[in-house]
Amino acid sequence: MNRRRAPWIAWAGLAGAALLVALALAAGVDWISVVASAAAAAAVAVIGVSLAGMHTGTRDQAYAELAETLDAIRRDEQPREVRLSAPEDVVALCHSVAVVAGRMQDLRARSVRAHAALERAERERDELLTALRHELRTPLNAILGFADVLLREIDGPLGKDAQEDAQTIHAAGEHLLALFTDVLDLSALEGGTTSLAPVSCDVTTLLEDTVRLLEGQRKDKQVQLRVETIGRPHAFADPTRLTQVVTNLGTNALKATERGEIVFRSWREGDEVRVVVRDTGVGIARSELATLFEEYAQAGDLRRRHRGSGLGLAICRRLVELHGGRIWVESELGSGSSFQVALPAAKEDA
Repeated sequence: MNRRRAPWIAWAGLAGAALLVALALAAGVDWISVVASAAAAAAVAVIGVSLAGMHTGTRDQAYAELAETLDAIRRDEQPREVRLSAPEDVVALCHSVAVVAGRMQDLRARSVRAHAALERAERERDELLTALRHELRTPLNAILGFADVLLREIDGPLGKDAQEDAQTIHAAGEHLLALFTDVLDLSALEGGTTSLAPVSCDVTTLLEDTVRLLEGQRKDKQVQLRVETIGRPHAFADPTRLTQVVTNLGTNALKATERGEIVFRSWREGDEVRVVVRDTGVGIARSELATLFEEYAQAGDLRRRHRGSGLGLAICRRLVELHGGRIWVESELGSGSSFQVALPAAKEDA
């Protein structure tokens, strides 16, 4: 081989490495195969330089040995030990290629085992949640039902202490049921089993129904709940899931607000429908805004005063994103909070 041609072989090998990487990525090949392809082409480049001064017979033997090694890599097989009577740099390079191939094969085997373990864990989790859904929800509903019967005094009047006990049982049962529902919802969202049934949804009616529901939770708080809409916007959304999002945001606003107002606003803006839940509550520190929509995250003041799973806002975010929408918050301590949702608009508003 002419020594002057060696650089051209090297450059051609490096170009081949880049081309192999691009083709592998475009074809969706896993990253281990991409590294193998690049390593093989780079090896050819280096060998092109190393073989420049070798005799023809030794060079042909080196090519054959390297071809066997690279072919073994392509078949995801462990290359045999290299025994080549050639310059030390070529022998060392072939050994290095074989070692890299062995390591990549080991990584691939570990990846397969880890994937199988993950699938097994997901199956076991789904089985556990299915069992919990049946074994816990039924007795919880029974507890709430009998507590309600006692509070209504259907079976006879209760003393003051007995009424307080029944109220405590009912409140604890509702709290536990809410936690349980949040865990199931988040698990379904993470597992990709949550489905939507989007239709043209009248957002004004949905907000009015949500306010009527929250009126019962307001109790003795001096908080005004009202709805403000511009026109009558219709979102392309699943009404049940959108109600879940708005109710969750409204419940959080009610917990954080002792006096003042909570306003539910909505309007159409281009191809989106905006829904805003604004309160005059305690607000949220700027340092906590970045992680507010993460699982088990709660604002500091709310953590001290209210119990919760810390999953409500995370579920809201996932449901909104499942619709192809966005959710964000603007807030400061002492200035209230404004949670905003943007959803795809229906083709035509009624």
